[in-house]
Amino acid sequence: MHTKGFSLAAALLGLLGASSAALAQQNLYAGADIGNFDTENLLGHCTTQKVDSCPDSVPYIRVKAGVQANEMFAVEGHFAWTQRMTATDADNPANTSASSQLEYTSYGLAGVARAELLQGTVPGLYGFGRIGLHMWELESGVSGTGQGNRDKLEALAEDGTDLMYGVGVQYLMSDRMVLEGGYDEYNGGLWSDMSGFRVGMSYSF
Repeated sequence: MHTKGFSLAAALLGLLGASSAALAQQNLYAGADIGNFDTENLLGHCTTQKVDSCPDSVPYIRVKAGVQANEMFAVEGHFAWTQRMTATDADNPANTSASSQLEYTSYGLAGVARAELLQGTVPGLYGFGRIGLHMWELESGVSGTGQGNRDKLEALAEDGTDLMYGVGVQYLMSDRMVLEGGYDEYNGGLWSDMSGFRVGMSYSF
């Protein structure tokens, strides 16, 4: 992970910790998820720009920390990052080529609301919705011999601040352990929208 990512994740955790003091019912939690992003927008942009090869999906990890204000509402911060993705471009007549190691990061803050499913017939089963803002970056570390090839790959890099949202299901395994699965959309720039399914766990303190 990048130093900037660590510092911003720490800032989010600090914000959550500070805000918890103002809550009547303080309940802190932290956890982690694993998932897989669909990078269809990035793949489509590569095709438009005639980049030879771009990924169509990528695994990612997401760490989270939150304040459970009450049984139905929480404020949650996250930091997510992907496995490195490889994009390549070549010019056969000129015998030049370049490759890029792409990496996507996201950090943000969201409100999470949940409600019991099946009218409580399955104790501890909840559906939830999440909406908030995130800052994101798609980095492109390029190497190779062809300047034209390098330029196309370097142009894949972008960053910004956008909306994020998602839905899912939680199961309270105990008073402290929660199993969660969901689908998230991370809006991005021209080609950095990310979406995918994830599963994970969290622990309440």
